[in-house]
Amino acid sequence: MKTLTTFTLIFISFIAFSQIQNENGKLILETNDTIIGSITYYDDFSSTVTYIDNKDSVNSCTIECINEIVLNNGIRYTTINYDDKKDGRVFVQRIISSDLISLYASEENGSIYYYVEKDGTTYRLENNKVFEERDDKKYLRYDKKYLGSLKMIMSDKPALFDQIDELRLTESELIDIILDYNEGNISFLMTTEKAKSKTISNWVIFGQYSNFSIYYFSEPTFGYSYGIFGGAQLYFTKNKRHSFKFSLGYSHYELHDKHESGLSYLTKDVYAEVFNIGFTYEYIFFMTQRTNIYAILHIADLSYVSKYEHDEVNTNISSSFVPMPRVSPGIGFEYKTQKRFSFYVELNNLLNASHIPENFSVGLKYDLGKITRNYLKNN
Repeated sequence: MKTLTTFTLIFISFIAFSQIQNENGKLILETNDTIIGSITYYDDFSSTVTYIDNKDSVNSCTIECINEIVLNNGIRYTTINYDDKKDGRVFVQRIISSDLISLYASEENGSIYYYVEKDGTTYRLENNKVFEERDDKKYLRYDKKYLGSLKMIMSDKPALFDQIDELRLTESELIDIILDYNEGNISFLMTTEKAKSKTISNWVIFGQYSNFSIYYFSEPTFGYSYGIFGGAQLYFTKNKRHSFKFSLGYSHYELHDKHESGLSYLTKDVYAEVFNIGFTYEYIFFMTQRTNIYAILHIADLSYVSKYEHDEVNTNISSSFVPMPRVSPGIGFEYKTQKRFSFYVELNNLLNASHIPENFSVGLKYDLGKITRNYLKNN
């Protein structure tokens, strides 16, 4: 039960838009020096930006040294001062830039937060959870602190207060109220929805070998049981953390079974040959330039199963198509050896803890998608 709870928490995740991954653009430093090349920013190391300049040299700098990042697709990132943060700086994506009120968004620990800036002061829009106790029961509500914050920020335009009272903490409604306040005085506007629409889906092909110590959910195997699989993987979000894997495979299982024969039981050998189409979800929860650590959820298979049963007298053969919901979690480690090649290892069927080390996969991947320059070169 503990294992199931852990994987449930892993799979409850958000799409983090405030992440650059190997995108062409320009990096403008606090010194006003401009560097043109390929830029990478990882939420897992939120204090460092890595870039490859036009001389193919790999460098890195902390976010404190950055004035602005302007990607070729139009998306802009910057750092803002926010006194309540430990380091005093927050890495954000620009949504609205204006001499009056500017709006920014940041992905922090799986949640999206919005910041507004006016007259050189930055405010974070909060919607805090509050528990109230009534009639010996606890109730959850939100304090909607952001409404009061916006009224304070826009106190010079009280005509907007009724509109503020109806606001929800959504990006589209925040944009509307800030545009009304600015009255057209803006120098930049790009919603995160528009930014995400520029995503280019990446396809990866893979091949893997799997070792099995159990047959599907719990039946233990005996002897050599294995599978050979190949297929394609689609990364469907910009940050390349979320993907679906589609596989074709062949598996061989060696099983034992017992059947009643008079007053005793006879043992019979069962060999299962399985051809299947598989469907798996993958989420990368730790990402660096070369290394990914990810969780997988094997969702379902469509299998053609042939069973060969041998006992002391007969051999029986049975075949059938079997739709098989799996909902089987696993965990994996991937290492990029070259710009497009990587290898990976996985532990599968984690709900069956007693067989964890023996249920494993090893495989190779080749990236067919967009790759911007060789970000794996050494300094």
